[in-house]
Order: sequence, then structure tokens, then C-alpha cells
Amino acid sequence: MQALMKKSQVLEILQAMPDEFPVDELIEKLRVLQKTEADLRQVPGGHTHPEGAVGHQPVKPPRG
Repeated sequence: MQALMKKSQVLEILQAMPDEFPVDELIEKLRVLQKTEADLRQVPGGHTHPEGAVGHQPVKPPRG
């Protein structure tokens, strides 16, 4: 299934860009938006990782 984006979201990204920019920068911003939107769609369905399930350990402050 293809990911769909709203034109308004793309225009918002374009308007925030300078008058000249590398195309790769625009593509990267669109990819980040796509990934963020996909992640947010999973949250209401309860498709999140339970605390500790992804192997992240809290960082302990250095001693002394």
C-alpha cells in the first residue's frame, strides 16, 4: 500500500524551506513526515512497544 500525504503538509514543508535547497533535503523531510505519520497511526491502535521491550536501559549518572 502506498503512503499518502496531504498536500497541505507538503506545502507547509516547502514554505519552510529556503528559496533554493538541495532536492535531497526536501526528500528527507518528506520521508521523516511519512515515517512520523505512520508511527502516529499505530499509537491509537495500541501498537506501541511496552516499556523495556526495545532493549533501552536507563542511563546511570556518573559517580563522583
